[in-house]
Amino acid sequence: MVDFLKKYFIEPIYTGTGYNVVNTIVYGLLLGVGILLSYRIIQRFGIRIDGAFLLGILPFLILGSVLRALEDASLLPKSAFFITPGIFFTIFTLTILALTAAALLKSRGIPLHISLALIGVVLLVYPVFLILQNIYIYSPLFYVTLTLIASTGVIIGAIRLLRIDYMNSGWVYAIVAAHMLDANATVVAVELYGYWEEHYFEGALIDFLGTGLIIYPLKVIVLFTVIYVIQKTLEEDNAVKFWYLALFILGFSPGLRDLLKVMLVG
Repeated sequence: MVDFLKKYFIEPIYTGTGYNVVNTIVYGLLLGVGILLSYRIIQRFGIRIDGAFLLGILPFLILGSVLRALEDASLLPKSAFFITPGIFFTIFTLTILALTAAALLKSRGIPLHISLALIGVVLLVYPVFLILQNIYIYSPLFYVTLTLIASTGVIIGAIRLLRIDYMNSGWVYAIVAAHMLDANATVVAVELYGYWEEHYFEGALIDFLGTGLIIYPLKVIVLFTVIYVIQKTLEEDNAVKFWYLALFILGFSPGLRDLLKVMLVG
């Protein structure tokens, strides 16, 4: 058992060999449990999922991506707290503590999303300073921004032109943009800077086809399907918005991390 854990979980974390089929499945299950637990916590706090709440937790999503990128660039010590899946527990814990503080401040008349965002911004100050001090190249930012605008515009334009009503909402547009950030950061890193996709299934598909461009149709198919399932299986508005938020995070956080990593490492 020790050898099994070392081979499939411990060594990939510290050697940078990426994901394998075993830890991909286990981490996926843990992610599912974490999402369900997060929904329970959201219910306990009585939080309404809306645009204001998204803005409130956005600094924490950025913090997770920044810390992960800093570890990739060896600007932070190699620690399980800064590497997947540990970074998720680190940010989850910080967010829950901040939510608790924000809930206390709410009783004094300060809106929860404002105090939550301010706590997140304070936590971001030094990590962002490190990022700005250590950027190696800026060109990935240009390429990813350009392709992000183009790909997001094409998809949203198609949604509106084809009148795909279940995809026609602000939340869905935000999700599309988040996952196009992830897709474009991956494609730019793989095609222009010689990186490889560390996620097992996507990496295997890219290796098989010989191009990272497959990420685009893959993202579109998965997003359209998952959003359709969410709308057909959930009735309560806050539950739908929560899963939308989870989808947004799953695109935005790794996408920003990948972009920052390339900018720091080259």
